[in-house]
Amino acid sequence: MYVTHTDAGFKSASFLNFFFARVRRTGAKELGNPVAIDKPHWTDDAQVLQTILRLDGDSETQQQGWNELWDQLGKDGFGWVSKCQGEWNLIHAVDTPIVYRTLSEKGKMTWAGDYEEKFDPSALLVHPATGYLYHPSPVCPLRRAPPDPFGKFSLVSSYIVVQSLAADLDIDLERSDILPNGRQCAGTISWHNVTYPMGVLRPEEDLA
Repeated sequence: MYVTHTDAGFKSASFLNFFFARVRRTGAKELGNPVAIDKPHWTDDAQVLQTILRLDGDSETQQQGWNELWDQLGKDGFGWVSKCQGEWNLIHAVDTPIVYRTLSEKGKMTWAGDYEEKFDPSALLVHPATGYLYHPSPVCPLRRAPPDPFGKFSLVSSYIVVQSLAADLDIDLERSDILPNGRQCAGTISWHNVTYPMGVLRPEEDLA
C-alpha cells in the first residue's frame, strides 16, 4: 500500500491511463483532512496492518477489518485507491479524482493520459460556493468497472475554462429560475453558436 504524490510530474500517457482507469472509492464512511506524507505512514507498519485486518480470523472478521482499514484511511483524507499490479496507491483528491484537462474544437475532452470523453455543454454544473465547473464523469474504459467508479461528476480544469469556455461563459448564481431537470439555473454557456443553461451542483449529492 503506497501513499505518494501523483501530479503533473507523470508524463507517460499509458501510465496515466492505466492508473486513473483503476481509480475506485475506498469505501470510507467520512473523509478527514489529508495527512503530511513527509514521514512514514502507519500503513508502512506490517504489524499495525495485521492487527487491523485480522487476517487470522474468519471471512466476516476479515471483512470487518477491511472496513476498519478504509475508515482509518478516510480519516487521513484518502477516499480513493488505484490498484496497480499488486500495489494499492492511495489517493487524496483535492476535488474529484478525475479532472478533465483539455477540450478540442471538435468537443473532445481529455482525462488521465489521453483518454477522451465527449463534451456535453448542456450537462455542465456550477459549484455554488466556488463557481467551478463540473461535467458528468467519463465512462470507465475497463469492462468490469462498477457503476459510477469515479463519482457522478468530474472537475473541468481551469485551463479548459480559460482557454475554451470563458468568452462564452456567463455564471450567475443569484438566478432563481428552475430548470426542467429541477436544478436552480446557474447561468449559461454558449458552444458552437448554441446557448445552454447550466444548473447548480449539489455537492453533497453529486460529489458523494
